[in-house]
Amino acid sequence: MRLLFALSFAASLLQALTIPTLALYAYSLSFSEAEIGAITGASSLVYVAATLFAAPLVRKLSTRGVVAAALLSLSAGYLLHPVSRSSPALLAATSLVFAGFGLLWPSVEVAVAASGGNASRFSFSWSSGSLVGTALVSPFAGLGAPRLYAIYAALSSSLLLGVARLPLEGGRRGRSTSKRVSELSGAWLLCVSYASSSAGFLTFYPVLVERSGLPRGSISLVLFSMIAARTAVFYLYERLPSVVKSAYASMPLLLTPLAVPLSTDPLLHVVAAVFAGVGQSLVYSSALTAIFRAGGVASHTAAFEASIGLGYVAGPIAGSVSGTAGLEPIPATALLASALVVAAGLGERAVE
Repeated sequence: MRLLFALSFAASLLQALTIPTLALYAYSLSFSEAEIGAITGASSLVYVAATLFAAPLVRKLSTRGVVAAALLSLSAGYLLHPVSRSSPALLAATSLVFAGFGLLWPSVEVAVAASGGNASRFSFSWSSGSLVGTALVSPFAGLGAPRLYAIYAALSSSLLLGVARLPLEGGRRGRSTSKRVSELSGAWLLCVSYASSSAGFLTFYPVLVERSGLPRGSISLVLFSMIAARTAVFYLYERLPSVVKSAYASMPLLLTPLAVPLSTDPLLHVVAAVFAGVGQSLVYSSALTAIFRAGGVASHTAAFEASIGLGYVAGPIAGSVSGTAGLEPIPATALLASALVVAAGLGERAVE
């Protein structure tokens, strides 16, 4: 079980680094914000597809086989980045990385559930990895793309050393949950909202810092603050009053990134990121509450991860469209995240 938690920590660390590093690298190649958002969003579609194939592949090939394939995909994608200087090449390299994550997460989640793992310890492992990853974005940014992506590839490859100790058995095919999946449309929309808000900051804030000439350390400071606030609310969620737990309570918080482009003060950006992180946690926790009532994440792994992936498609694409129109991208992702909360509430009422 410790191996699964360690794998979760390392994978989350890499995932937290991947999008900001991609944004900074693409911006250094003179890609526009619209192009960066389009590449991030389009490659996230590969993540969605991979999550849908992960569970069948685990049943057919075993957890070990799928995790090994995922880590090899990560390594190959990272190694291709420094030689990818056109949009198609960068999209292909990033898609390989996202395919690896899309195969990895459902496989790890199924293995943790099958091993009787503790949900809170699993959440802590991946959340801790995200915190460390965002803290490393700024220090790593000065290493240069070849060295940086070599480090990512080496870490991905080193994780292969533990694959032989993972469970060999594939997951068992459970009874169909298609009806329950459709009844959870509101929860899936909340997952998309959560991820689109997060992806907006991860994708576009590093570019805003570079474009505005702000200290590069602001990137880690702001992204770490967002993840830390989100993690703190995850921990405290059960103690919060019920009125605060409502997904609707997150809407004004998710809108705070609207203020980010209006100022070049990193401290204001930190405040907006903290509020956004709290909003993200409320949305995510509301979704998880509904999912657990319907049988738990283990029963809906593919739909859960796919909905997260769709948020990483929707957020960057919304920012890309906004950038194409000559507008700031981060406010577009904030508006989208809030609109999805409204749509989730309307969807729940329609089902009732």
